[in-house]
Amino acid sequence: MAEDTAPAVDIDALPWVISVDDHVVEPPTVWTDRLSAADRQVGPGGTRHLGDGPRPKTMAVTYKKGGDGPLTDWWLYENLAKPVPVVVACAGIPVEEHSSDPIAYEAMRPGCYDPVARLADMDINRVERSLCFPSSPGSAARCSWRPRTGNSRFAACGVQRLDGRGVVRRLGGRLIRCA
Repeated sequence: MAEDTAPAVDIDALPWVISVDDHVVEPPTVWTDRLSAADRQVGPGGTRHLGDGPRPKTMAVTYKKGGDGPLTDWWLYENLAKPVPVVVACAGIPVEEHSSDPIAYEAMRPGCYDPVARLADMDINRVERSLCFPSSPGSAARCSWRPRTGNSRFAACGVQRLDGRGVVRRLGGRLIRCA
């Protein structure tokens, strides 16, 4: 039986594309690097904890800090705590391993959260521009991260925070923030 082989593809002959549905994971220091000292005390932030989750294994998962789960990174904001799920940062992870389980930053491909590394990944994939959607706390006023106190000054899009120091402009405008 003859083995089927795909014809060789000249990668340079493939067209560059514009990706209109990319998700970014905000860098672990996105809030602490950009908030004033006073706001850091009350604003969103990250920490490492053991965690149980997700429960149940459905679309509406919940997570619980503590327990005997893996050590992972958690976003904290007032009384809210959420880890980053694998499906949000699954670049380079085999599809059969995609899940709602928490993932730590060191287990993610850096292009998931680092703008410069993301550009390198985009070059490999021949992506000219990327429309980036935020993924974590404060990513949208309508998400579950609304603070109990009604303090909405941190409700700005995480991608806007990522761009707080002109990162998108310095990178040639290839990352398009979606607010």
